[in-house]
Amino acid sequence: MTRSGTTMVCVCACVGAFLAACSSSAKSSSPTVLSSTTVGSTVAIHPNRAAAALLSAAELPATFRDIGWYPAHGSEALPSCAKSRRDRTVDVTVPPLVLVGRRARDSRGVAQYTEELRTYANAGTATVAYKAMRNGETCSNGDLFRLDGTKTATRIESPRDVTATVGADGATAFVEHTPGFDDRLVVALLGNVLVRFDFNTVPGANAAYLGDPLSTVKSGIAKVKQS
Repeated sequence: MTRSGTTMVCVCACVGAFLAACSSSAKSSSPTVLSSTTVGSTVAIHPNRAAAALLSAAELPATFRDIGWYPAHGSEALPSCAKSRRDRTVDVTVPPLVLVGRRARDSRGVAQYTEELRTYANAGTATVAYKAMRNGETCSNGDLFRLDGTKTATRIESPRDVTATVGADGATAFVEHTPGFDDRLVVALLGNVLVRFDFNTVPGANAAYLGDPLSTVKSGIAKVKQS
């Protein structure tokens, strides 16, 4: 995602054996590009350039390999603090112009990284989406709603402002815990670009070899600015 077009990038990284099932239905390891109807001004970054702004498996710490990515849909796309599966998702409330993503898993099966990039018509719309995504994770206890009708409880630590650390216009970090995985999530804003990074790890696993997730986020933000 590029700063010049004030696009918005959302990166989400998921790690752990719990998420292995999520990737089983993915059909391709290449970045997936979706475009929605343009409202207002046209998007300033071509979808192919947006995909190129994503971190590749080779740019991640340790040994990662690309696995298929697909956008979450239905109740799976709801934020952790949604009240019920009938709530609206952020993408429904504030539709992006372009959505791209990539997902990678480390060779030890301890971590999974998912990155998503969203672009919007202008910085104002991107800011609305950023706040909606941030607020959707701001609660102490939430739920992950499954398509099969079940849900998994999640405990969410207090959010931290990491704007200066990662070099974005605005960035908030969360740590979320479920019985199957821990998620270190960062939502970041860059002009018209919203970036979300999720780093999911197996609970209790030694993930020190992966380094500090915020360092990876900082690298991802820098790549977006250069795209």
